[in-house]
Amino acid sequence: MTINDFGGGHRCTGNRCEKGAGRKRGKKNEAPNLFAFKNKLLFDRESLPKETAPRGTVGIPRALNMYENYPFWHTFFTRLGFSVILSDQTTAKTVRQRVCESMPSESACYPAKLSHGHIMNLLEKDPDFIWMPCIRWERKEDESATNHYNCPIVMSYPQALGLNVDELSAPNVEYLAPFIPYDKKSELKRRLYELVSEQREKDAAAGKGRFRGEHITRAEIDAAVDAAWQADIEFKDAMHRAGDEALAWIEAHDAHGIVLAGRPYHNDPEINHAIPELVHSFGFAVLTEDSVAHKMLPERPIRVVDQWMFHSRLYRAARFVASRNDLDLIQLFSFGCGLDALTTDQVQEILEASGKIYTMLKVDQVSNLGAARIRIRSLMAALKEQRAEHERATAAGEIEEVAPVGVHMADGSLEKPRDTGSSRRSVPEGATGIAAALTDGVAGEYRCIATQRALRMRRCVIPKKCRRKAIPFWLRRWPRFTLSWWRSCSRARDITWCCCLRLTKVPLTRVCAMSTMTSAIRQSW
Repeated sequence: MTINDFGGGHRCTGNRCEKGAGRKRGKKNEAPNLFAFKNKLLFDRESLPKETAPRGTVGIPRALNMYENYPFWHTFFTRLGFSVILSDQTTAKTVRQRVCESMPSESACYPAKLSHGHIMNLLEKDPDFIWMPCIRWERKEDESATNHYNCPIVMSYPQALGLNVDELSAPNVEYLAPFIPYDKKSELKRRLYELVSEQREKDAAAGKGRFRGEHITRAEIDAAVDAAWQADIEFKDAMHRAGDEALAWIEAHDAHGIVLAGRPYHNDPEINHAIPELVHSFGFAVLTEDSVAHKMLPERPIRVVDQWMFHSRLYRAARFVASRNDLDLIQLFSFGCGLDALTTDQVQEILEASGKIYTMLKVDQVSNLGAARIRIRSLMAALKEQRAEHERATAAGEIEEVAPVGVHMADGSLEKPRDTGSSRRSVPEGATGIAAALTDGVAGEYRCIATQRALRMRRCVIPKKCRRKAIPFWLRRWPRFTLSWWRSCSRARDITWCCCLRLTKVPLTRVCAMSTMTSAIRQSW
């Protein structure tokens, strides 16, 4: 902090702590912060004592894919009788632990650089062997996605560590970084038996690492994988339930939530630089992307090739945020990550199509939060204006609550409508007639269509029973809407039309007016 004295007064600049910034102290924010919850859920797990563990110790670095897969590996090795040694929480010391000497490229992302420090920390703890597998495919969460690849850095960086950290080449150090079929349970059992049982026994006989206890049988490996598989499911279910509870809290307290979306390793406080706590300090409830991604599927097709698992999760979270008025999304983006650059435009399109404000924070090893604080305060000001307009429109009867459709709870059931004072999902009053007609025995959902670019709708098919309500409504609401032609279908059940629509700088209330039922109306673009 810099204090400038001007004689008649002084001015403070550069203060990273807001306690001395003259802000009035208010009540502690009781809103949920799922980043803190997730960290405890991930790593606060009881391990066997080193002295009594029948099969020795295994070291696992608190880095990269372990922010997603650690519950599986902790359960797997604990079930086999290993004492799991986890590297320490990331700090500035982790960065200084000879990271620069072993780093293969300066262009690697900050999370990858930190993994060097975690390996050095584990070497100081001297486990019997270090386990950091390469995982090409994560488990598929969205069946409609093209594929479910892991990030290339996360997928292969354990191999780079083995080749560049000289200490891992010592004769008495066993470092295992194999490629494993993590998404296929039967193949995973076979591969882990080869690695954890057979290969480790051979390495120990050759003087590499230490093998303790009796031979690990295939039956023990199978049982451990089954237990670990279930532990991973329970971890994800716990995050889903926490997300549902956080949303219920937001509704009960008429609050606002921010989904701070990124990759699993953005849960590391050294990587996110306490941005979740900063957002929480402004009075928001803070949710993670995996706590809400289970609730809705994205509308397809999307513009990008959806082949990366964590990208798919991000698109689903953005789609759910776009459907609610009490949620917004801030995307965390690690500087230098070319792969995640693909997601920014797609997430922006998903959010802005429903009148949402897209905010992206780029983070690296620089911990100055001045720019992030400015962006968040700008978002707060815009949200305040949106809320005032929304409350005015609700009071005037221009928009009203819309029942959630296709929104899933943590137990797999569909979310039910809740009685709220202010509309969470809303459409203008004129759209309710169409809603009633289209949902007559048909399950569907609202979709708000808006873009700052020209939008061309080439073909729409709408049930005949809705045509008298739908077409006059659209023509009345949208003067630029041109009905080029329409005709009755051969079966006399539907009418088909083509049209061209251009929307520029559409207000939020008019964006909601352009709502269609995607399950009942089939569109081709």
